[in-house]
Amino acid sequence: MMIDPIRSLSPFQFNKKIRVRVYRIWRPKVIGKDNAFGGLQCILVDEMKDAIQVSAKEIDYENVAPKIKANHVYEITRFSTSRCKPSYKIVPHEAQVCFNTKTNFEELPGVHPNIPSHRFYLLDYSQLSSRIDQYDILTDVLGRITAVKPLEDRMINNERMEKICEVKLQNIRKEDVNLTLWGDTAKTFDFEALEHLTPPSLGVFTSLKAMI
Repeated sequence: MMIDPIRSLSPFQFNKKIRVRVYRIWRPKVIGKDNAFGGLQCILVDEMKDAIQVSAKEIDYENVAPKIKANHVYEITRFSTSRCKPSYKIVPHEAQVCFNTKTNFEELPGVHPNIPSHRFYLLDYSQLSSRIDQYDILTDVLGRITAVKPLEDRMINNERMEKICEVKLQNIRKEDVNLTLWGDTAKTFDFEALEHLTPPSLGVFTSLKAMI
């Protein structure tokens, strides 16, 4: 069975085979429900430096999660594709891969330097205004971390309290942008590690929404 490049995948396909690195895995929380999760999400990248988002339903989580690890390379078969929901789109691909209990993962040993460890679609600060309140795709930015505020509590929609962390980035043109990290992302931000880095400290932040 021949390897299909990520760029060749389209919604509503079956019987495909991909060779990819899993470079990010997370467990999305159900908003407004404590300790409730919505399956599994991850991002895959192939040797052509293309990326695609993956989704697995909560009912399939226990079966799928133990079979994949971040930064490992796999040949994957017996999956389907669907159309990526605009409000959750992290990479510029119209399709997303859907893992299920029948999906097969064959881990490939070795280093595989031809497959990148990460793939970001960085947006120049001058283009951020075009993304304000546009949720068809989320945003990645890179910059020097110039300031980080301590964690604080903030009321969300007059319903619940969430932890937030505010971070200021600066690009090579000395332009600044302010980021607000929410919930688990804010709570897991490693303040201590940042203090021990030799300046300048650079950071890549992904899956952001641009707002005023």
